[in-house]
Amino acid sequence: MAAAAAASPVALADKSSALPPVSAVDPEPADGVVTGGSKLLPLSMRQRIFFKYEKRIRDLSSLEKIYEYFATHEHAGTKVMTSQDVVRALVPTYPPVGSNVVRAGFLDGERGHSQDSHEAQQQLLHFFDRDQSGTLDFNEFVLIVICLSVPEKDIEVVFDVMDLDNNGVIDEEEFKQVLAQLERRAGIQQGFHSRAGKHAIVDRDQPEMVHRLFQEAGAGVHLSKFRAFLQRLQEGMLRLEFAHYDTAGKGSISGADLANSLVTAADVRRVDALLDKAEQLPPQLAAARISYKDFKAMAALRSSIYSLYFALDFCTQIERPLSREDFAKLISKTLRLKLPATVMDVLMHVFGDEQGRLDGTEFVQVMKRRNKVPGYKRGPVGISGSESEGQNAGPVVSWLNCCWQCTVADKESRD
Repeated sequence: MAAAAAASPVALADKSSALPPVSAVDPEPADGVVTGGSKLLPLSMRQRIFFKYEKRIRDLSSLEKIYEYFATHEHAGTKVMTSQDVVRALVPTYPPVGSNVVRAGFLDGERGHSQDSHEAQQQLLHFFDRDQSGTLDFNEFVLIVICLSVPEKDIEVVFDVMDLDNNGVIDEEEFKQVLAQLERRAGIQQGFHSRAGKHAIVDRDQPEMVHRLFQEAGAGVHLSKFRAFLQRLQEGMLRLEFAHYDTAGKGSISGADLANSLVTAADVRRVDALLDKAEQLPPQLAAARISYKDFKAMAALRSSIYSLYFALDFCTQIERPLSREDFAKLISKTLRLKLPATVMDVLMHVFGDEQGRLDGTEFVQVMKRRNKVPGYKRGPVGISGSESEGQNAGPVVSWLNCCWQCTVADKESRD
């Protein structure tokens, strides 16, 4: 499947002789660009084609292939990432409204570069830049992926499992053991690469990145520092995602951009229908301005989707439709969260039916997909030994699975 995802986007539509040239930005923003005497597909259509192509890369490819495609810079002859590249690789983003950017990454043999550096935002991932080059290499990208796989609501559980000697702190050796297990189960060790050896995993006997996590912590990291570190990373990624849509740097994005950001994680078979609904926002709502605070409120709802899932599923089973007001009351009661009115209006437009009632099933499916980390392959076997459990396990069980095996292996080695 990864090989299929790696195919050229031209091959995805090779029956058309009027596909766009390999370029991140069109020569002019108008639809129907004329070049060489022939008229290409409209800009909006090309953006949609490349968006779905890149979506397949995130959904179906190994971490190495994802890195190879979205890394748009070079350092010492090797592909490297900017902070914005990391976001585009891990977060399904749609071209900002009014932008003439067509695609986010490039295949081997193609050349391009990031169109917006957001240099002020680069500092948000500065911690992972171990050689202070201003860019991130494959190993640094891997560590970010592993750290992002820890659900915020489960940080304490994960910390307790990682604390192998149960002394209330995580030391370097404990973190290295768990990190090695996570890499193995994620399929990102050299032996599991789709193109083995092209990007070397750092030697864990000299763990520069791991050491950076603990260099200011002394003997180990307490829960409060571990939580703060992961929350800073999540916050940094969210700010970079917001900056992707805030192309003018005004501190706000349009309602249309918010709508696109809500639906980009949908299954590729459904994403066209949802993007069409996003395009059909009423003009006043499409032009409304969404602040970062409002954007963050929606992210808070998304991160709590597992808590909301049962309530929405129960409403579906008893055939109780949810109006805008009903849904607002539900998230207020279950999550103690209140979405801004404009955010709620956009959400109900793209996930509502013609009667203005929420399609809870589709909303939950899209939000759950949005919480997944691209390229991160969870292990095939669960704690109980059930293969299906490992394949379908949620984030907490998946983490417990790999950490459980790590703990058992450590105990057996001591015995």
